[in-house]
Amino acid sequence: KDVTGVSGDLIDIKMLDFSEDRTMAYSAVVASATFSYKGTPNDDVYVFTNVFKKVDGVWETVWGHRSTGRSPDEDPPAPWP
Repeated sequence: KDVTGVSGDLIDIKMLDFSEDRTMAYSAVVASATFSYKGTPNDDVYVFTNVFKKVDGVWETVWGHRSTGRSPDEDPPAPWP
């Protein structure tokens, strides 16, 4: 395995919104992850965006994007609306 020892936390939900008919939603969150990639330790804070679709009553992720991680001692991602 290239990625091992994965753990993480949700730091903040910056944005969460739904379509008028409540079948689509999107979010932007700040999270942290600690892991090793090919033996190199990583300790990242990152932004993750998601688009969700409700299919047969169940929310599914239909798109997601993770930003490049930054060190936990760097300034947090900002600004936000």
